[in-house]
Amino acid sequence: MLSSSSTMSSSSAFSPCQNLNQSQTGVLSSNPLSGTTMNSFSTTMNPQQVTAAVSNPSFYRQKKPFWQMLCYLFVDYQGRKVHRFLPPDTFRSICLQLHALIEDEDDYAVIESNADLLYHTYFILLGNIRANKTITRLIVDENQDILTALYQTYKRLLDLRRGAMPLCFHHL
Repeated sequence: MLSSSSTMSSSSAFSPCQNLNQSQTGVLSSNPLSGTTMNSFSTTMNPQQVTAAVSNPSFYRQKKPFWQMLCYLFVDYQGRKVHRFLPPDTFRSICLQLHALIEDEDDYAVIESNADLLYHTYFILLGNIRANKTITRLIVDENQDILTALYQTYKRLLDLRRGAMPLCFHHL
């Protein structure tokens, strides 16, 4: 696994799915964003299908497609990353399901092996759910389940020690 200092940069070369591997997640080979597995996945998907998939509250139980969908958020689509096309409520659904996936995972090695993906996904979720709101406004406006899911994901990232983390609900 890469060191936390090298994976925490916002470099355009970052591949959040670079540490996924078949033995730990059953998802993809070592570099899915440049490999044929992700390319075939991404050519059949579009951002609207991500929204449709996570509208099913139990989508996360399909672990392989859910991990693939998280990777797909960072793929280029029409010149921009897929996550740039998604509406805020899609991020709320992803947030809830990601938290449920983490809590339901029996093999902690899967979570550890995907720490970089979780780290970057958390900040994408936070950035789109919180947007330009103050933390106070976020706490007042947002559903308690969303806040709990964000906080629990944040706590998991602290446990994984993925480098310096800002305070909870703070942007990078």
